Amino acid sequence: MPTASPGRVRRGAVGLTSGLVAVVATGTFALAAAVLPATPASAATILLITPSTIEAGFAVTLSATCGDNVNPAIVTSKVFGTVTLVPDKGKLHTSITVPLTTKAGTYNVNLSCASGQTATSKFSVIRPTTPPHTVNPNLGPATGGGEMAASGGARIAIFGGLGAVVLGVVVWIVSSVRRRPTIGG
Repeated sequence: MPTASPGRVRRGAVGLTSGLVAVVATGTFALAAAVLPATPASAATILLITPSTIEAGFAVTLSATCGDNVNPAIVTSKVFGTVTLVPDKGKLHTSITVPLTTKAGTYNVNLSCASGQTATSKFSVIRPTTPPHTVNPNLGPATGGGEMAASGGARIAIFGGLGAVVLGVVVWIVSSVRRRPTIGG
């Protein structure tokens, strides 16, 4: 029986076995890749609400990603009900006005894609920082205080205008009258 000397590697059953295992494993992976159908990488399902904190009465923008965005998607919320996002140039988005009657709090918004994918996001409604603007239909436009119409200032303006017109006419008459040349003088 030959003995192994330093620097020489003895090949035997162990070397043959590990080589055979490597060939079989490589063949198995190649066969699996050829037989099994490839599954496409799925795009993430995302629902984005901007801004995420808003006062009632203002608009939020809903943007979604559902695969390749070729099919409509449904968005639902307690705040605005059900909205359909229709694809527009490969994007799913719309703007929704939060009703003035919405109470302050955090609300869920649910996205349902046509492919069955779902996503949930949240947004917060806060109390208004300024009091809401009220409109009084009985008042006219805010164009001034009406001081001239309600005081003696109107009379001053009328008489001042008439005086200026009269003065202008007198100056015109005086400047247009020619002096007649005097004879002998």
